[in-house]
Amino acid sequence: MTSTITCLPIPDSGLCHVQWRSLAWILEHGPLTESNVIDYFAPSPFYNRKSTNPVLRMQSMFSGQPKRDPALEQEALWYFIGIKYALVLSRPEPDREGGLFIIEKRERKGTSSHFLGCPPTTPRTGSINN
Repeated sequence: MTSTITCLPIPDSGLCHVQWRSLAWILEHGPLTESNVIDYFAPSPFYNRKSTNPVLRMQSMFSGQPKRDPALEQEALWYFIGIKYALVLSRPEPDREGGLFIIEKRERKGTSSHFLGCPPTTPRTGSINN
């Protein structure tokens, strides 16, 4: 079976028919938003605990930095090799317990590989003129 979004094969791990939600998490932390939905997703059976998301957060915690804005966190994760999770669509419903959030699992295999859909980098104008 392949994903209709990324056209990548979906591993047959038995999780295709699993539904997961944590009402206790929502009651403790409040409604889901763009800034907390990855934290909500982390205890689920779909989350790889060896991904780069928790590695970056641990580095930030132990260096004394405050929790990063989700956009800055995703930008910092571009430099990591391995699996990362990114929020690609967010439609929160603050008056209810959820909304629609699409989280994509991405894998970067090397420093020269880029994620599909990432903006290309442009050279500095000085390097073009020289």
